[in-house]
Formats: sequence, C-alpha cells, structure tokens
Amino acid sequence: MNINDIDLNLLRILDAVYSERSVSRAAVRLNLSQPRVSNALVTLRALLEDRLFVRTGSGVAPTELMTVLAPRIREALTLLEGCLVQRFGFEPGAAQRTFRLHMSDSIEIVAVPSLRQRVEELAPRVRLETTQIPTQRIPQALQAGEIDFAIGSYGVLGDDIVREHLFNDPFVLLVARSHALPRNPSREALQQTRYVVAGESPDVEQLMADLGLTRQISVRTSFYLSVPALLHGGDLAVWLPHSVARAIVAFGKYRIVTPPIQQRAVAVNLFRHPRAALDPALMWMSGLVRTSLNSSREAR
Repeated sequence: MNINDIDLNLLRILDAVYSERSVSRAAVRLNLSQPRVSNALVTLRALLEDRLFVRTGSGVAPTELMTVLAPRIREALTLLEGCLVQRFGFEPGAAQRTFRLHMSDSIEIVAVPSLRQRVEELAPRVRLETTQIPTQRIPQALQAGEIDFAIGSYGVLGDDIVREHLFNDPFVLLVARSHALPRNPSREALQQTRYVVAGESPDVEQLMADLGLTRQISVRTSFYLSVPALLHGGDLAVWLPHSVARAIVAFGKYRIVTPPIQQRAVAVNLFRHPRAALDPALMWMSGLVRTSLNSSREAR
C-alpha cells in the first residue's frame, strides 16, 4: 500500500464510521451523502486489504484490524486538528463541531440543560451528543475518540486517563409533596418508609445498610428518569445526589427531605484523554462543562 493513496478525507470517514458504528450516522456527522461514505469504505477496503467493518443488526462493527487502527487514526486527527486550532485559534461563535460526552441519565438531568443553553449562546453551530457506554469501555472509548469526555462518579479509570474533580454531591431523600415524611425525619420515621433504589450506587446501598433500611426497599430501577413517576402521589422515597434531587424538584410536585445523619457524598469527576490538552476546542468544552455544572447547582 502506498500512503499517498490515502487522503485526509478517507481517514476522517474511517474515524466517523468507527465512532458512530453506522455508515448513515457517519454520513450525517460529516455532512456527506451515504453513497459517498460507502464508496470511500470500498476504496479503503481495497487499499488496506481488510473488510474494516462488518454489518450488524444495528449498524456496523469494526474488524480486528480496524480496532487496532482506530485509536491511532483518532490520535493523528486530534493532533492535526489541534495544530490548526492553535495556528488559527478556536472561535466558538464560528465553530462547527460535535462534542460527544458519556454521562449517566442522572448527570444528564443536571448538566445538559445548562450546558446546552451556554452552547447556544456561545457556539450556536456546535452540537452536543450524550451517550452511555459500559464503565469498563470508557478508557477505550476516550482513547479511540468515540467520546471526548466522560462525566460521572467513577474512580480511577486508568493511568493514561486524566481525572478532574468537579464537585461532591451529598445524598438526600426525595419524596412527593404529599408524602407524610417530615422535612427532618427521625431514624424511626425513616425505618417506616418504603424506598426506591435508582441506578447502581454502592454508596446508597451502604447508607441504607447503615440505617437498617435494606428491608424497606420496594422497587429497584436502572434509570433515574423513572423516579418521578414512581414517587408521584405515592408513599415511596428515594436517595439521590442533591443536584439530581433539586433538578427533579424544579419540575414541581416533589420535595427534599434532609436525613438525620452525616450525609454521604458522591464525587463527580470529568475524565479525558491526555491528548485533549492539545486541542483548544476540547479544553474550551471542558471549561464550559465545569461552568455549566456549577451554575446549574447554584441556581437551584
């Protein structure tokens, strides 16, 4: 294979298809027609002597070779983009770019409304995409450029992943306004209450175990977004990070109960690959995430 046969646009198409796991979504992302993307893949398959992607029920999956190539292609494109941005500067108002963030639905409730508003004001042609991937895949996704950042209450994700602490979020109880539980309940009152456990939170499990509440769990749900419907008009309560509880209270019909114990808190962090420091656009977005989260928490 002659390297001169591969131009930059072919690499951008490879990167987009790998990230999107879909030819059609990659075409939309690159503002190209789907036939053009498909034809580019035909060219690349011939040049690299590999299928690169195989069809799945929901799109395409990378071959073993593509899995090896993808992180290196993403790193090369990031370095090039960073060099150009450093040379000409990053201008949010004129930028056309999509930023991809991994976050749980609980973080989305808190972060996305404020972040979207700031992006609209400062960079109206910039798009945000949020996604959820298995925790064990986050380092690989950051390395491969599938996502730009991950935000959540994870610990260390690897030696080559940068972790930046954003804030500590104490747990509180959320109930319907009509719930009989007083604002400052006793332990006895807590032990007579039935609970929803949302998501996977070892901290909540330990908190409830410390209070002797594990037998009072009535419902377990994987999604925070189902919490309002479960609480509405009933006698259930749920332990949530304070910022999430306040976001739900803002919609009305719910209130926060302060537990009679020293509150456990969850550490919310932002994770990125070290090469993000070479890209002013990514550093701008990470700063915007911090500012948006702080303002959304202070506003409620």
